[in-house]
Amino acid sequence: MSSKEDNTQFAGFWSRFIAFNIDLTIFTLPICLLGTLIILFCSYQNINLPFNYNIFLLLLPLIYLGYFTASNSNTKQATFGKVACNIYVSQINKSKISHKSSFFRTIVVFIVFIPNLLDTFLTVSPYITWVVFVVVAFCFGMAGFTKNKTAFHDLIFKTRVHRGTPNQIQTDKTTEAPHFVILSLFLFTFSSFLPLFTTKDKSLLFFVFSSIYTFLLVSYLSYIKNRNFEKHQIYSFKASKPFIKKYAVIVTPSLILIALNYMAIFLIQTKTS
Repeated sequence: MSSKEDNTQFAGFWSRFIAFNIDLTIFTLPICLLGTLIILFCSYQNINLPFNYNIFLLLLPLIYLGYFTASNSNTKQATFGKVACNIYVSQINKSKISHKSSFFRTIVVFIVFIPNLLDTFLTVSPYITWVVFVVVAFCFGMAGFTKNKTAFHDLIFKTRVHRGTPNQIQTDKTTEAPHFVILSLFLFTFSSFLPLFTTKDKSLLFFVFSSIYTFLLVSYLSYIKNRNFEKHQIYSFKASKPFIKKYAVIVTPSLILIALNYMAIFLIQTKTS
């Protein structure tokens, strides 16, 4: 086995899970709010929409399909979420995947939307929805226990998700991102806007969960620092700072768009009340 293969660092389940959720959030929240804004505006102007508002939910998979297909097959070989978590996707030999392969790989990835679409547009047994959910969870969860951290769609299209960036010399210290620190930032980012989409009780529960997670993370970092574990070099504030900046740059445009949409919604609701 060559040294290049020996140094290969595959991205595990959690870094991929966090990256995926960052990607979903930076598109889902603005689009959902934009849909709400359009509906409220049409209601304010007494305009009857010729379609059901759930059509906005159908647009999301199409937008994601284009976004993931283009991002994973470009020169960076990564979506915004992957960039934030310092991971990228490639063929087995680390070369860039083709647009065609990226397109069909993304279609397989987004079977995750099937349970939600079944609940929204069809009257089906909750047992069927749960079965689909379990199957989807297993297909994604494979990345946590397979040899090369491969999920179901990686096995089908012979792709791998690596830590670091393309053509980077891989070592543990240069490629591992503090994804658990990024997760803490993501949870608080998400919880700040959750009250716009759900009840106060659920929002408060999510905020409490985020706070507990952050407390445990800080306690863990303090624990490993006192014992001079090498892991602390990866998750310390100094090591995390470049990734925190990268995360902020990625999510800020979506946060600004969300704020503008919410202000417009608030103004329309004020005028109609």
